[in-house]
Amino acid sequence: MEKKAVLCPHCGNECEHLGTKIPVPQKSDTRGWEDLRNFLSTLKQERAALLSMQRANRVRHLRKQIEKLSSLQANPGRATEIQKLRHELDELNE
Repeated sequence: MEKKAVLCPHCGNECEHLGTKIPVPQKSDTRGWEDLRNFLSTLKQERAALLSMQRANRVRHLRKQIEKLSSLQANPGRATEIQKLRHELDELNE
């Protein structure tokens, strides 16, 4: 059974599930809600930066692997592996 999205009574956007470990302020605690929004915004920015860095590291690794395998003597298995690596690199660059 799929749960129905909970909408914010103030802005009408879908509410996010925060889990059970993030304390939620009282409804009347305006400052607490502002702090929570700022915390979540910072968390999202940090996660986006981490994902971007991980993607860049993966691209760098793939390029090195392709370069290394391309410098070796050609064989069918190696050619297949290079093709797979290039395909993954293309998907990351989209």
